Amino acid sequence: MQEPKFTRETLHVVDQGEGKFPIVCGEGGTDAWVALVNCGPNAMANAQLFARAAAVYDALADMVAAFKPFTAKNIGFPGSEARLEQDAQIAAHGKAIAALAEARGEV
Repeated sequence: MQEPKFTRETLHVVDQGEGKFPIVCGEGGTDAWVALVNCGPNAMANAQLFARAAAVYDALADMVAAFKPFTAKNIGFPGSEARLEQDAQIAAHGKAIAALAEARGEV
């Protein structure tokens, strides 16, 4: 499993009465998590943007929603509507995978 990645930024802070706690998130492998972290001098060193996790989830959702199975064998002839549709599906799938890699900082 990949070690979680952290940044020093926080987007949302909640006040629990005894102090303010940033809502943070992290990534590790295929896991994403959200936690409340104590806000001390080094707390920001452990913070991950909540929006970054949301972007990963959005990219996954878009990839799943847009994915249509395609075969390894080309359909139709070059330039045909069937071939163009298949090429577009493959390109969209590749873009979604690239977006996930970029959101995870793997690029």
